[in-house]
Amino acid sequence: MTCDGIIESRFGPATLLGIPAVHFRVAFAALVNQLCADPDQRPDAIAVELGPRTAAAARRWFTELGIDPGRRTRLPYPLALTRRNHLLRPSVRSRALELQRDTGRTLEELPPRLLHEELGFAATQVAILSPTDSIVEAVRCAVELDVPLYGVDLDEMADSRYPCAVLPDPGEAIRTPGDYLREIIPLAAGSGADPEVDPRREYVMAARLKTLLARHQRLLFTGGVGHWARILRLLADEGVPNAVAVELVTADPPSDSTERTVVHPSLARHFLDTAPALADLVERRRRHPLLDAGEPYRPVDARMLLQILFRRAYRNHYRRPSAGGSGSVKPVDWSACRAFERTLHARSLLDMRSVPNLSLIEASARATLPPALRRTVSEVVNAYPWATPEQFPECVGLRSTVAAEGSSGQYVLCPNGWKDGGSPQPVAFHPLPENLPRAHDESAPSGRELAEDVLHRGHRFSWRPWESLVTALCCSAIGKTRGTARSRCAERFAGQLLEGVDIRRTLRAHASGQEEIWVRSSRPTRHELPVNSPDGFPVVWILGDDDADPCEWHAFFEPVAWLEAYANDRQEFRLRYPEQYARVVNFAACGEERSERGNGAMGSMDCTGMIVFAPVFPTTRQSCRWLEATGGRNNPLMSASDTGDQLVLRLAGTLLDDDPKQLCWQDRLVAGALALGGKAVTLVAPHGFQVAECVRLAAASRGKTIRRVDRSVFDRSHIDRIRRLTSMSGWLDKRDGEAFYTADAEQLAGESVEHFRELVPSFWRSFGLARSSR
Repeated sequence: MTCDGIIESRFGPATLLGIPAVHFRVAFAALVNQLCADPDQRPDAIAVELGPRTAAAARRWFTELGIDPGRRTRLPYPLALTRRNHLLRPSVRSRALELQRDTGRTLEELPPRLLHEELGFAATQVAILSPTDSIVEAVRCAVELDVPLYGVDLDEMADSRYPCAVLPDPGEAIRTPGDYLREIIPLAAGSGADPEVDPRREYVMAARLKTLLARHQRLLFTGGVGHWARILRLLADEGVPNAVAVELVTADPPSDSTERTVVHPSLARHFLDTAPALADLVERRRRHPLLDAGEPYRPVDARMLLQILFRRAYRNHYRRPSAGGSGSVKPVDWSACRAFERTLHARSLLDMRSVPNLSLIEASARATLPPALRRTVSEVVNAYPWATPEQFPECVGLRSTVAAEGSSGQYVLCPNGWKDGGSPQPVAFHPLPENLPRAHDESAPSGRELAEDVLHRGHRFSWRPWESLVTALCCSAIGKTRGTARSRCAERFAGQLLEGVDIRRTLRAHASGQEEIWVRSSRPTRHELPVNSPDGFPVVWILGDDDADPCEWHAFFEPVAWLEAYANDRQEFRLRYPEQYARVVNFAACGEERSERGNGAMGSMDCTGMIVFAPVFPTTRQSCRWLEATGGRNNPLMSASDTGDQLVLRLAGTLLDDDPKQLCWQDRLVAGALALGGKAVTLVAPHGFQVAECVRLAAASRGKTIRRVDRSVFDRSHIDRIRRLTSMSGWLDKRDGEAFYTADAEQLAGESVEHFRELVPSFWRSFGLARSSR
């Protein structure tokens, strides 16, 4: 080794300087920079684990960005190169032929999602140009040193599949890279290659490296550590011939071979080692290999930096004024901060890491920190001068899907920025990051930014405290109604056996000297319904006393595409909820909309009445479990073109023979609720309100009852609060489908997002949150 972590191998008169790397790790990019910045050890040429055309496209782009031997230029990020892929894995050939026979279509005509699910095929390959990757650093150094650059890998290959393996933590490589490589190289070589893809790639790389070693005295090669041992064996094998030709990366790539891309930060941050803030500091300390040659390298202690970032986040959060708007500073809750750091340390030990990665940081923050502090920690850790589509108008955009697109683990290529794009599709990243998120998290600041870009202001959700109070009052109303049930009893025999002789009661009568025969029977009795009973829904609320028709009717719903992601049986779910009905309605309300506040972030309406078809859950996962538990009998479906008025009229029309438009709005609500649910609905109405005779008769003919609760039994302030239906802009976290509101939501509403939560029965608070195996 010429330097700790740089492997020197001699092949005749030439020397191969190898830097086997874990991709997107600062330690290995630093090794490349150290070698190129040392005038005594500097290579004559550089080879990288990229295809020749991809390497040429990267070099050309770097030159256009101002990277050259005469000046220091920061590499903009996140940039990437995308290529079209046409190769399938050999093992799926027979299945590909079956698909074409069964569908009558060629593979090009089949949907990308189907090809990925059935064949593991992604038509788009993406090379992320991360400044923390050794390959990107090598291309950059080749441009700055003006030395020959070669791409020795294949330009086009089938998607690779690697078995899961537990390897030493790459975070240790920053201190002792040589010791780390001596430990990981045999482990990585033995952890398993892709037998369908890797042998061909490694054979081509070895043949091309042999040709380059005959051409250059000192050749630097950097690539994935898993390939290194097998490439060395092939280089030593005299049976492996030199490549016929290895192109020098100088010519412009063909216009149709690669496409320049700007990646959204919510996706790009996972390609920057531990955290973007660490990568930013490393980039600022980076040495130009010519202009800064001989200057000492200053490594970054990732653990110490994370502690500094956490302390900065705590200070930023607790120095902000409280949500009440009084200007007072928030009280410091050090217990949450300590719990976060202890949880992060425990998760790191469990994952066998000395330095936590971004996924562990975010998972620990979600488990321990309140939402506002969690956002501040995420903002500080993910701080980076991100490049934007406006800076690169000629590039396409690449982003994850947002919740509204309903395609977790897929990506969207956008011709203009990140807002508009085609259908979500799978892509193959080459090389792969260590932890690529399978679901997009819109609760993180970068995720909220993406959702705002794509959806302009995110989604509009009903305000959580309003949902909690409505659910609590509905459960209370159900608990106050008295239903009927048949209870067992015994009667003296009077000529009818009813349900049979009651032996025990008859023997007791004879034992006491009474020669009587007793028979079993049952009689209807009145009883209170439990608050966790689904039988009390729908619940109708008559909140206004005016008979005039309300100005507006609104239906509040969840898209079927969101709910499907949490179904235990997705195929059955699709059959039950066909595509023409895109929405499952949770509640419908009538009233008059108020003006919006906070530049459209907050809206409200004065409700005169509503139908609550089900408990209003805070997460989509819980709503899906409710649909599965009730068979969907409580919640109506509506298409994207339906309005709230049309929905209520359609429901009422299924119960009544006459035109429901002739009824007052209160009776239309009751009739609409009676069209769904079980044997009864709950009606909360003012004293003296009478349901129309035609509605009562139609309900009785279907065996349905109306359980009445007087509105006056509820707290007046609570009734006034649910009259004011509040909605907020927000984004969706796909893990459970929970809404996260804008940062100023609590200040706009003047209350905590957790207000009224304690009133919801514990049964409904935890309903459906347990994960079930699929």
